[in-house]
Amino acid sequence: MIINFFSKHLLLCTTWIMLFLLVVTLTISSFFSKIENITRTKAIQLINRNKAVVVDLRNRSKFYSGHIIFSMNFTPEEIENKKIEGLIKYINNPVVVVSENGIESFHSAKKLSQYGFNQVYILKEGINGWLNNELPLTKKNIIL
Repeated sequence: MIINFFSKHLLLCTTWIMLFLLVVTLTISSFFSKIENITRTKAIQLINRNKAVVVDLRNRSKFYSGHIIFSMNFTPEEIENKKIEGLIKYINNPVVVVSENGIESFHSAKKLSQYGFNQVYILKEGINGWLNNELPLTKKNIIL
């Protein structure tokens, strides 16, 4: 009966199997990943208590219109191409990767982890979540 259903609905069954495998793969990889998604509260604690550096992935104009304190602006392409000279000296500090909404951060966070940054975090919901909680942004370029 199952074989009969599978043969009649090959595309549907194949799609469901692929989706299942994708979910399993993503679940397993996130379980073993060194990168942690953190809340805004945890990010604030890391910044205030552990001298965390914030890596803001947004474009330059959005960054300069307002960013989280102790932020450095790098595009995903700069991180991909390892053009992160100003960030290297903070390799032993926690690094919080921030994007517009938190979705675009994983690849850059993974790259930073591969480059030797041991404490890499992703801010859940990104800057949008930060602003929705009415948390402050600064226009000053203050770094540790």
